[in-house]
Formats: sequence, C-alpha cells, structure tokens
Amino acid sequence: MFKVNPYRPGAGLMPTYLAGRDEDINNIEQMFIALTMNIPTQSVIFSGLRGVGKTVLINKLQKIAEDKDIFCKYIEVEERNDFISQIATCSQAFLRKVSTKERFKDLIKKPLDAIKSLVVSFDPNDYTFSL
Repeated sequence: MFKVNPYRPGAGLMPTYLAGRDEDINNIEQMFIALTMNIPTQSVIFSGLRGVGKTVLINKLQKIAEDKDIFCKYIEVEERNDFISQIATCSQAFLRKVSTKERFKDLIKKPLDAIKSLVVSFDPNDYTFSL
C-alpha cells in the first residue's frame, strides 16, 4: 500500500498540512476577521528562500480570504524589480471589482425603492384590489 506524505504529497499537489505554519495561519485569519468588521489592518509580507513553502502558505491564505469574500491578490517580487507595476495592476483589479459592485447596487436601488413604496390593498366589501 502506498501512503502519501502529508508534508510532501507530490509535484503540483497542495500539502494537507503546513508544518509549523499554524500560528501564521491563525494570525492572518484574525486579520481577515478584522477586515470583515471594517477594522483597518496592516499589510503582510512573507519572505524567505526558495522552496520553504511561501507559495503554499499564501495559496491557503488566499483560499481562506476568498471563503470570507475578501478581495485577495498576492505579488511575487523577483529580480525583475516590477513591484510598483504589480501593485498598480492589483489596485486596478480591486477598483474594477468595487466599481462593479457599486454599479450593481445603483442598478438595483431604484427598483428596490419602488417595491418598498408599493402598497397593495384589498376591499373585501366590493372585492377590489388597488396599488
């Protein structure tokens, strides 16, 4: 019988357990909870050598954020020195998402207001309805 190692499941597969990352995950989850309550939080940067599990950790944190409906993007800074352009791209993606939500709110607001002001009455004496 072949047993899969939970720390190294194989190329391209997500480990089922991130050894030694429980505190990081719990701290970021607390930050996400604060964000959902509109409490400002600081940015987080993970740095380290190649192959230490940064991307695996960030992918897990991104999944947690998405489950909480938090907009989340991560940037990998390499030798290309394009951090500013990556920040700009992420900012534009965030603004597009917010803009789409706001436009949808505006589209739905007028019909909702009309429905809220709708009054239906029924007169049982002459069996009439009125709006």
